[in-house]
Amino acid sequence: MKKLLSLILGVIIFVTAVPVVSSAEISDVPNVSAESYVLYCVDNGEIISSKNEHNKMKPASTTKLMTTLIALEEAAASDKQVKFTKEMIAEGSSMYLEVGNIVTLRDLAAGMMMASG
Repeated sequence: MKKLLSLILGVIIFVTAVPVVSSAEISDVPNVSAESYVLYCVDNGEIISSKNEHNKMKPASTTKLMTTLIALEEAAASDKQVKFTKEMIAEGSSMYLEVGNIVTLRDLAAGMMMASG
């Protein structure tokens, strides 16, 4: 009986002491559903990860994001307001601005981020 108990204890200690290895495969490549992307390190200029990085792609909302970022940086340094004229009103705008409306740069930047298309 002592031998059986010692054997069981030995097996338990051995099994719990062995490190567990996950069956999930570790991948260096992130699972990104985008057709194309580049993850770039600005500190050393290294491309960390990419997919179809040489394909020419339309910028989609990237230009809208960059324009909004610059506008918000400017708006933070200014209380400037804009009065809308007929020439400034775009058909299809999601902001529904009218001639004579006075809007801050911050409000315009927020309006640019509204859903488009």
